[in-house]
Amino acid sequence: MNRIRVFCGSSPGLISEYMETAKLLGMELVSRNIELVFDGFDVGLMRQIANVTLEIGGKVIGVIPKSFAKMVAHENLSQVHVVNSMHERKKMMYDL
Repeated sequence: MNRIRVFCGSSPGLISEYMETAKLLGMELVSRNIELVFDGFDVGLMRQIANVTLEIGGKVIGVIPKSFAKMVAHENLSQVHVVNSMHERKKMMYDL
């Protein structure tokens, strides 16, 4: 496996362990040379896993709907795909 798709929350979660677990997941992905595919948002748990993965040298691919791209898109990803709809987003994330 060389990529994994992750769906997670746009908030930090109700308990601090959620943010810590997102951090640990990002670290584990990099240690196994697995690229992260996620929704491309720069908020909550999504930001945490992307930032950690990027900070330690991993590759992060975001797939974000055009309607959200200017509001909450993460700006420092390895690769970003802007799509027209949520349906296209889910399909592209699956294809990647």
